[in-house]
Amino acid sequence: MRFGKTVLAVLSLVRWENALLSVAGVVLGAWWATGRPGAPETIVMAGVAVLLTAFANADNDVRDYEIDRIAHPERPLPSGALSLDMARIIVGIAAAAALVLSALLGAAETLAAVGVIAAMTLYNRGVKAHGVPGNVIVAVVASLPFVFGAWSAGSARDGLPLFLVGVPLHFAREIAKDLDDAHGDARYRRTLPLRVGPGAARLEAA
Repeated sequence: MRFGKTVLAVLSLVRWENALLSVAGVVLGAWWATGRPGAPETIVMAGVAVLLTAFANADNDVRDYEIDRIAHPERPLPSGALSLDMARIIVGIAAAAALVLSALLGAAETLAAVGVIAAMTLYNRGVKAHGVPGNVIVAVVASLPFVFGAWSAGSARDGLPLFLVGVPLHFAREIAKDLDDAHGDARYRRTLPLRVGPGAARLEAA
């Protein structure tokens, strides 16, 4: 029973729903580029996307522990379902596994994975506190699976139309999340809703 609860807590920590969306983005990008989403390279790239998503979300919860005690007390760390030490281990394993898996695809893909890890590390360790710049980083990174999928199929450029559609949609989603979290963010971040008010933030998201 305890093992099952731990597994569920880990899945919640890494946001398994977001991980599945990353896989869908990779597959859609490959299909959009070539109509063949089942190539071995695409499957490996989907694995990389899952691991990068797991890294970003777990690291985010480690950094947001104090905020989540107020805004999301039900999450694995503030609720005590997982310890901070265990979460840090998951962060490290996910990052390392993403680099190992991306190395199977090539040096350029490995460098791209390093770039995502670096961007999300900067976000979680400072940029996030400034609101909109952090929202932009997340919107760009969350839209990259389309490009990665097309890249795995042989033509990264063909994924750009999907990427350009995804960025503003993810940006709007980030603003909506900031609206929901405003009471927890007030002491730690300067998000758009806290800067301009909820009404103007809703208009910006729309």
